[in-house]
Amino acid sequence: CLSTLTANINEQQILWLKRYVDRVILLFDMDKKGKQSIEKIKETLSADGLLVYSINLKGHDVNDTILKSGTKELEMIINEKMETFF
Repeated sequence: CLSTLTANINEQQILWLKRYVDRVILLFDMDKKGKQSIEKIKETLSADGLLVYSINLKGHDVNDTILKSGTKELEMIINEKMETFF
């Protein structure tokens, strides 16, 4: 798990990912900025040879999803998507 702390990814984080993983799953806010960031990060990481997936949440973000639907719902959403990724 890597927290970008913003709607972007920096060079150090990219280097870390390239060193330790071959697949990345993004969970970003589902607002306009978050969706734009997902596309930009997918493009960047894919160019570096990583497989990149994203999970669209029902709420605005992870916290919103937990508050509205609970952690079990978040877990179910992630698990369902994981099955399609792998």
